[in-house]
Amino acid sequence: MKTCTRCGGVKPATLEYFFRDVRAKNNLSPQCKTCKTKTVLAYRKTKRGQEALKRNYKKQNQSKSGKLNSRRCHLKKHYNITLADYDQMLEKQNGVCVICGHVETRTLKGIQTRLTVDHNHKTGKIRGLLCHSCNILIGCAKDNITMLQSAINYLCQEKEN
Repeated sequence: MKTCTRCGGVKPATLEYFFRDVRAKNNLSPQCKTCKTKTVLAYRKTKRGQEALKRNYKKQNQSKSGKLNSRRCHLKKHYNITLADYDQMLEKQNGVCVICGHVETRTLKGIQTRLTVDHNHKTGKIRGLLCHSCNILIGCAKDNITMLQSAINYLCQEKEN
């Protein structure tokens, strides 16, 4: 059993109730998970906490040249691909969406967005690059082929009438 230094609660000394902390004797944080989460969230709301978050974000996303590489990190973290892999896929697709065959037209803050990496959420396998609209279409259907086929059938009925 372990006592939380913040709330005084006595809980089993396991990773279910305490975060890992390699500096502690038993490798467990002195505060329980509930209290530690509250402490971290309160700190992040302070000015000092906000500045620390910005510093850490920049440090994690800097290349040797010092430029931010958040896109590179995002591709690696979420899809395990490099910018070169993305560019190769884009070239293979002739710069257009796999589904509709159009270039991405969506803009955010005046900047045109790139095609989105579409992947199977169960296997993680990348299927191709999609425009925002087609990615939303697939996402709303929850990758359900039956639902998409029903939508096709529905649209075909309208065409017949």
